[in-house]
Amino acid sequence: MLNKENSKKKLKYRSLKVNKEIYLQDLSILNFGNASVIDKERKKIFIKASGMDIESCTLSNIVEVNIKKFDIKNYKNLRPSIDTVIHIELYNYLKNINCIIHAHSEYSTIISQSNIEPDCYGTTHADYFKGKIPISDKITKVNKNNYEHQVAQSIISKLKRKNFNYPGILLRDHGVFAWGEDEKKAINNLIAIEFICKLYFKTKFLSKKSKISKSVADFHFYRKHSKGKYYGQTNLLKKNKLYIFCFDIDGTICKTYASRYSKSVPIKKNIKLINKLYMDGHTIKIFTSRYMGRTNSDLKKAHKLGYLKTFNQLKIWGLKFHELIMGKPRYDVFIDDKNLNFSKNWSKIIIKKFLKK
Repeated sequence: MLNKENSKKKLKYRSLKVNKEIYLQDLSILNFGNASVIDKERKKIFIKASGMDIESCTLSNIVEVNIKKFDIKNYKNLRPSIDTVIHIELYNYLKNINCIIHAHSEYSTIISQSNIEPDCYGTTHADYFKGKIPISDKITKVNKNNYEHQVAQSIISKLKRKNFNYPGILLRDHGVFAWGEDEKKAINNLIAIEFICKLYFKTKFLSKKSKISKSVADFHFYRKHSKGKYYGQTNLLKKNKLYIFCFDIDGTICKTYASRYSKSVPIKKNIKLINKLYMDGHTIKIFTSRYMGRTNSDLKKAHKLGYLKTFNQLKIWGLKFHELIMGKPRYDVFIDDKNLNFSKNWSKIIIKKFLKK
């Protein structure tokens, strides 16, 4: 129960923080705009209370909303944002987003009130949008009993026709919506849309220049968003994930002949690579069968005879590691599913190489 309460408090805090960020970034004024976050189970959202002035907004003014059972009439003491239905329907449609922001930023609102889908006039635009910035479909007749649902569907129907993962959309006659995997990405997308609309407005006003060529626009978009993108930093390892690496010594990080360990020659390029992994925060373990042969596989004797010698040798070579483990069993062939070159067809390889026909 305590964990649930702590989790709820954290979600409220995140919602409060991103709501305040809208105003800190000058993306709205007064009580215009709102932001929400959704829980991991995608059952509840946390959104600013309706009409609440953000300057005086506190955690107690962030409303917890059950997505499936939402009915504005059930909120007697503190009503959630009037746009809550729009947020809920967007979360249901956009499965990979965890934060939604609605704002009335200056240039985005000017463009949306002009019912314009801004053309791509330069590479700044192309870095974020493929083609025009979409604007929601027109609502010709208001359903007074279900207006927010109409607004949500005007957004979703446009996104469905575009069939692309846009970071946001202009809301016709109104303002802008942006979203993202987290609050930071959502607010950055909102900032980008506002800036692109500003550039479009000023470029349109100052120049009669033609749109950027489709070839250049597509190239800029895909170099940042396609599978073959090369913009930004990439790693062979998954982003932010740290691994435990286990390395053998002889034949792996040094050359050793006839178990003459004192004469081993370090392989500098391999040590350099291991040190890079270490500096990137990964755990490095060294696992060796040294001295197991001459002690008849007695782990205690092997450790006593060779641990200190091996440890000092690795340090002299400049190897960075977290743990040296003695006692690896002696073998000729080692098969393990976490081997770097593990093959699921290992049984066929065994049959072909080691079993008599």
